[in-house]
Amino acid sequence: MIAQKDLYITAYRLINKYNAKTKQPKSFGTAQSVCGSEAQVLDVLSNEGDMSASRLAQTLGITKGAVSQTLAKLEAKNLVSRKSVHRGGNTTDICLTPAGKEILVNYYAYRNCRLRKVIATAQSLPPESAAAMVTMLEAFEEALDQY
Repeated sequence: MIAQKDLYITAYRLINKYNAKTKQPKSFGTAQSVCGSEAQVLDVLSNEGDMSASRLAQTLGITKGAVSQTLAKLEAKNLVSRKSVHRGGNTTDICLTPAGKEILVNYYAYRNCRLRKVIATAQSLPPESAAAMVTMLEAFEEALDQY
């Protein structure tokens, strides 16, 4: 049985490593380099489709200011663009450019290679164990929101 302190220490270690690693830009075999927060935005847009900056912030659980800064960097790299849409008013959606889609293809290959063991472990979990893991991670996220 895992001791609670081992769980907390492991969680802190993961957070610290994640924060350090995602700040380092990577090229993923393309001309443009992106850092982790930029790759996350591209990933969400790829999976969820075009969306407003507000919805993107809500989906990622970050501030609108953080999204705005990240989008400015991605636009400067020509990885995302903005398009006007009409949903009961003038709204702007963020969408991937062909260059943004190209980076994602390489990013997914890179990520899947690095996470092969994690993916295999997750797929081997019985449904009730996977559900318990999700519940624990959601509780951890809630705790971080209140921290």
